[in-house]
Amino acid sequence: MPSRFAFFAATCLCALPALAEPSLTEVLARARAALGGDALAALEGSRAKLRFETQGLSGSGERIEDHRSGRFVERADLGVIRVAEGFDGTAPWSIEGNNPARVERGADAIAAALSDAYRRTFSHLTRRRAGELQALDERVEGERRFALVRVAPAGGRAFERWLDANTWLPDRVIEQSPTDTLTTTFGDWRRVGGVAFPFALRESNGDAKYDTRIAVESIELRAGADAADFAVPAPPPRDFAIANGAASTGVAFELSNHHIFVPVKLAGRELTLLCDTGGLNIVTPALARELGLTVTGELEGRGGGEGKVDVGVAQIARVEIGDATLENQTFYVFPLDSLEAVEGRAAPGIVGYEVFRRFVTRVDYDDQRLTLHDPARFNYQGPGVAVPIAFDDHTPRIEAELDGIRGWFDVDTGSRSSLTLAAPFAKQHDLASKYHARFTATTGWGVGGPSRSQLARARSLRFAGVEVREPVAHLSTQAAGSFAATDLAGNIGGGILKRFDLVLDYANERIFFEPNRNFDARDVFDRSGLWLNDAGQALLVIDVTAGGPGERAGIRAGERVRSVDGANIAPGSLIPLRERFLRDPPGTKLELEIEAENGERRAVTLTLADLV
Repeated sequence: MPSRFAFFAATCLCALPALAEPSLTEVLARARAALGGDALAALEGSRAKLRFETQGLSGSGERIEDHRSGRFVERADLGVIRVAEGFDGTAPWSIEGNNPARVERGADAIAAALSDAYRRTFSHLTRRRAGELQALDERVEGERRFALVRVAPAGGRAFERWLDANTWLPDRVIEQSPTDTLTTTFGDWRRVGGVAFPFALRESNGDAKYDTRIAVESIELRAGADAADFAVPAPPPRDFAIANGAASTGVAFELSNHHIFVPVKLAGRELTLLCDTGGLNIVTPALARELGLTVTGELEGRGGGEGKVDVGVAQIARVEIGDATLENQTFYVFPLDSLEAVEGRAAPGIVGYEVFRRFVTRVDYDDQRLTLHDPARFNYQGPGVAVPIAFDDHTPRIEAELDGIRGWFDVDTGSRSSLTLAAPFAKQHDLASKYHARFTATTGWGVGGPSRSQLARARSLRFAGVEVREPVAHLSTQAAGSFAATDLAGNIGGGILKRFDLVLDYANERIFFEPNRNFDARDVFDRSGLWLNDAGQALLVIDVTAGGPGERAGIRAGERVRSVDGANIAPGSLIPLRERFLRDPPGTKLELEIEAENGERRAVTLTLADLV
């Protein structure tokens, strides 16, 4: 479901004659009258009871608003998961499941909250909050005409408010997020205390399958506001512990393809799961069936690729990592088949934000060990640099400087790349020309499929006094997905993170970076010009970089690699071969047996070469 609910209380039931071409002043006067006139101006607060239907889930909730200050809180109990968000007048916050509340300090989250506060205070009519208004050309849809006003709240996202030119009631609000065009439509207008409110709302990002429908059951007007209603909620009762009251517990992890794989027990079942700072807890549908989980919902799932997947929700009674336990945890359920093909190994699930939010977590890339600390007993004593983080939903971001350009970068152990730069950021700063990027390749794979980028080498990435020199940079070409976000500079992945040992202190909004023995290693990119996925007794050629070594060797997408230097491909061959593509020097020749799509086989010589 959308990470934010947007409920726009508005308007009155008066039907006034429409002007052919009303001025902005006339539009606002008619809208104010439709909203209730003096009753609107006197409105102080409201509480609404709500019903939700969204993406296979349904349930009840409430909305409390302070119509003078713009403070609000909204809660929904959808059975398998509870969600809430609020704005205390200074900072937005959110809750998913039984996680502690998270203050959203990302620039876009703050901008979204300020726009929400503007709408809730009817500031385009009451001027309770600052903003700029502009009349746009009217729109016609069938027999309906609409007067449009563009609203730019101070510090917030701009949005369009569409007014029905017959009733002058708001018909919809259209707002651009970093990744989507968000539309909220209104209907079933009813008068409460002289002010009209929409009793039916529909929120959409353009894909009707994932729309959220809200029915208002009742609205109670309130005089004044209680600050406690809008404050960041206190942490819930602890649902995690370390056996015998220990201060910490550790487990060895496997570093494969720059990814961290950790031993975990789910409901007593021993598994090896991917550890992802930028992800949520996930299990595959197959594992959910094996564990006997009840799965509900069809939520929208996205990632680095441009596609979407349906995501279910389930509860797991007990999660164990070493001697640490977490009780009654929410897990999201969707297939990771493509991840298994990319990783060349089973990938039955992921542990992520929910674990890191509870424990202070040390990721020791040098010794390949993950240590969970009880936050109440943790006191950092190491040599690392403390870097403040701000969350974009559940993903930690840090502010960094790339060759003199400042921006926000996700910290993502779930990415195999070193540095991926968001497409709008790369375009805005003309980085392809600046870095003389020559090749475009498939550079990653996540939820939604493959992601493609132009290949380059930056000069310097700096944060909190630390400098990473000459990282390989992927200049994303994505038109959708996380790397098309307009509020993101880039993603710092495992290729850079492995240069450090990390201490993730999500509760105190900081990460400690400790340079390790890998810190000064030169960053390299795959020298084959091929993207290969595991296919059992062969490796499937997914993509061939134009002008790269693979194309020069005559290898084509859709073909299969059957052997390398006389050794037949077998399960487990993919990652060692990828390591050779990174480690073996330019000029190295590999003898491959290639099977064409028609079954014919041929020998080719692949000569490795630098692409950046």
